[in-house]
Amino acid sequence: DGSQLALKLQYPGIRSTIRSDIRLIRGLLKPLAEYASARPILEEIEARLLEETDYLREADNVGFFSRRLGLDRVVVPEVREELCTEQVLCLTMVPGEPLNWWLKQGTSQAERDRTAAMLQEVFIKSLYELHCIHADPNPGNFLVAEDGSLGLVDFGCVKRLGQGFVEAYARLPKVLARDDRDAIFQLLDDMDVFTPDSDQGLRQEILEIFEAMGAWLNRLTEVAVFDFKDNPGFMEQGKAISKRMFKYRNKIQPNPEFVFLDRTRYGLLRLFERMDARVSFRNPYEWD
Repeated sequence: DGSQLALKLQYPGIRSTIRSDIRLIRGLLKPLAEYASARPILEEIEARLLEETDYLREADNVGFFSRRLGLDRVVVPEVREELCTEQVLCLTMVPGEPLNWWLKQGTSQAERDRTAAMLQEVFIKSLYELHCIHADPNPGNFLVAEDGSLGLVDFGCVKRLGQGFVEAYARLPKVLARDDRDAIFQLLDDMDVFTPDSDQGLRQEILEIFEAMGAWLNRLTEVAVFDFKDNPGFMEQGKAISKRMFKYRNKIQPNPEFVFLDRTRYGLLRLFERMDARVSFRNPYEWD
């Protein structure tokens, strides 16, 4: 019909290569003490990578967001189902330039702020209303068009989240802000952060790190608009807290849902920092 289409073609044998590589990593880690805590993360990574190479599944992901996201000036491609297979994905073309290229063209502060606000809105609505997030915040996956609209592409890495987990996650910032330690302990248990045999001393240490993380994230909502340009050390502070948490990787049970959600949110914050954006993080789900 003359319309422009985008094709995504799969390399032959990629799925067997993924399985082989994960088996190799498991073999290398199995003798180490870290293996017990790394195992669920490896399983989650393998599942997501295999999903990324199943183009019929990705077509379903695109269709899901196309039907349900419903945000003004946010464009999701349409699937040409009759032309899709497990190795070939066919979508309508989304206009715009990749965000990283767009940023190099002397974009104004207002343009950067507007685009960052749309990215934040996509994330919040996806998380709390759809319970499904676009989990690869690579700047190449976001296209900015001449009219200022934002295009979303590459839905291979999509994470669907359980309702109970999302409800618990929404309570986390408010509970941390109240400094109610009993409520925090209960919430971390609800989110499957601790193993059943985690002792009280370990729980206390993990709690202190979560409190530090909560204080760090609360800085985003202490002001109506957070200016990344005026807070140059903000992301480094978050990185330091994450390093503290990493030291406990053998002692806590990493919830795969939390791992992917945290990775996505941190990636967006990094992107906002790169954009020197001014963003409002106050939303009705996490802040009141």
